[in-house]
Amino acid sequence: MKNLTKFLSFLLRFGVIIACLIYIFWGLDWALFGNALKQFWPVAVGGVFLASLLQYLPVGWRLNYLTRYEAGFLTSVKASVFCMGINNLLPAKAGEVAKAFYLRNRRGISMGQGLGMIFWERFFDLNALLVLGVLTAVVMGKKLVLIPMAALVGTIWLFLILFRVFPNLPHAMTRIIPGERLKLLFTDIIKQLQGRMSPSFFLGLAGLTVLVWLAFSSVVFLGVLWMGGLELNFSQVLTVFVVSSLGYAVPASPGGLGVYEAAFVLAMGWFGVAREEALALALTLHFMVLVPPILAALYVLAESGLSMKAIREKGEETL
Repeated sequence: MKNLTKFLSFLLRFGVIIACLIYIFWGLDWALFGNALKQFWPVAVGGVFLASLLQYLPVGWRLNYLTRYEAGFLTSVKASVFCMGINNLLPAKAGEVAKAFYLRNRRGISMGQGLGMIFWERFFDLNALLVLGVLTAVVMGKKLVLIPMAALVGTIWLFLILFRVFPNLPHAMTRIIPGERLKLLFTDIIKQLQGRMSPSFFLGLAGLTVLVWLAFSSVVFLGVLWMGGLELNFSQVLTVFVVSSLGYAVPASPGGLGVYEAAFVLAMGWFGVAREEALALALTLHFMVLVPPILAALYVLAESGLSMKAIREKGEETL
């Protein structure tokens, strides 16, 4: 049954990738695409690339905040970039486990605590993306697929409230979890979650998440308006950012390869941007986001003595 589930999951992901590739390359004028790439001003490309590197600083700051500043800023930045690099190499968001594994090896933070911190990161990222998606849908009148995300976010908030009101509820849930190792991991995660639920914690995390998403969006805004030289207004570029972020979040391929480009081209097409020009921008921006974390992740693997095999095995044990 487990093998069948994996096979069906693979088929679904493979189908999504193939559909996206067909969408972006079908009928593409390769000459126009090449010309679009050549028109990017090198100084602008360098500036956007610098912004793509600086975006990891608020991400590291937020993770350090979640560790109660025990990990340190530099270690938090390295863990965050390591996570993104592994996600760009392996499917199914394996970088999340890699980040917790790295924090455990470097700072003695347990896997349960690390995964709990990563939960807060991803959950508040989902909240931010949902808010931006709703704002875009209202301002631009675009029908974005936000109901599943809204349902997921609402359900998680409901469970968090229940855990806060009924602190013994997680202990009752522990009884149905198979295996002592998973029970201990679940208990560790729940302790980390319950110990952080306070107005001051939520306010601090929300503020840092705003900074994180401002950094993320700056790369797309600079890429579209400066590097691409397109005359789109703020709402239009915001729409491109939100839609492409939704594509990047889909765990169909490592680093959202193919899906990100399809989402970016789709959104740019709504505002009359030619497919060739949109794809040139999408590939250039995606390259800037993909390659540096991959190189950093390979460096961290070599430096720390970790291996891709160990991360995959830890992921199977944990998840």
